[in-house]
Amino acid sequence: MSKKKAYKIVLVDDDPFIQEMVKDYVTDHFPNFFLKIYPTGEEALIGSRRTPDLIILDFELNGQTPAAANGLLVLPELKTRFPSSPIVMFTAQDNLQIATATVREGALDYIVKNETAMSRLGLLLRKIESDKSIHESRDKSKTLSIVLVGLIMLLIVIIVVLLMN
Repeated sequence: MSKKKAYKIVLVDDDPFIQEMVKDYVTDHFPNFFLKIYPTGEEALIGSRRTPDLIILDFELNGQTPAAANGLLVLPELKTRFPSSPIVMFTAQDNLQIATATVREGALDYIVKNETAMSRLGLLLRKIESDKSIHESRDKSKTLSIVLVGLIMLLIVIIVVLLMN
């Protein structure tokens, strides 16, 4: 029986080479992640139903579809639709002005597609795994506490009933 993927990544990139590179990296290094690929931001907005754990967004998205909006225009729409999802701009644009603008619009990080891109992406994915694990542990602790309080209350009621008889 296959184990269900625990985390969802949305990759918005129109370059088939980058799509394949990110897919291979995630598949090889992060088997608990499910990667959904969209070539345009418009398609990502239409196709994404479940809130992703991470959105990787390219800046230049009009290589295959000339009318496609660039990542900076799509970013605010993705933030509105998925406010709890971190968004990382993943681009060949090594440009401080674009990087500043994307962070100002709500991007968590700006990764330039160069020789360190996959290792930086890997650090983010490990952080997501770690953060989710911490949240899941907290949720389990809360549930256990609620059950324990309920059992104590039930025990008190039983003792009171027995003492009254």
